[in-house]
Amino acid sequence: ALPPTIERIRKLPASLEALCDLVQKKICVRSEVTTVSKEDQEVLGGVILSEVKLLWEDIKNLLPDPTLSCVENKEISSQMFTYFISVCEQLFLHYLYMVDLLRQREVFTDQANLSRLGAQLSIDCSKFLNVRAIRHHAIAGVKARRKRTSTAKRLKPQQQSRESVLREIDEKIPYLDLTKVPDLPPCQKEAI
Repeated sequence: ALPPTIERIRKLPASLEALCDLVQKKICVRSEVTTVSKEDQEVLGGVILSEVKLLWEDIKNLLPDPTLSCVENKEISSQMFTYFISVCEQLFLHYLYMVDLLRQREVFTDQANLSRLGAQLSIDCSKFLNVRAIRHHAIAGVKARRKRTSTAKRLKPQQQSRESVLREIDEKIPYLDLTKVPDLPPCQKEAI
């Protein structure tokens, strides 16, 4: 499930360009980050965008889950894209922090640090932007919610008035003509 602070994507991207635009809005150069140069931020953003472009075919070729309704499949897609874009943003921010941290340590040059971080960012993108795993998790969430909802409906006690119960009995039990029942023993009333 997504944290409530993440904006859910309403209009799903229908093309690679639309997806890249959504990602680009989240990983654009941050002017408030003064410790990492604009060029270094663009390099990190470029790594993320190149990974997103590689994953587009996997995203595009996903088939709707036949066990889910059309509405649920759309919800899955929305959750996937929302999560996908959120992860891109979080990775970008994390690696901006790492660039600054490694610069302060002064062990390697900025260029060497950026090269190492770019390679690690690519690996992390592959790890955290696993389309099949994200989809599987989203489907499992929808099915679990569906199961909780149906269980809650079954366990909910039915509140009916006495009149409605008697009316239902009258409707469902046919009239019994006692004259047509042979040799019925006499009924004795018990004292209450």
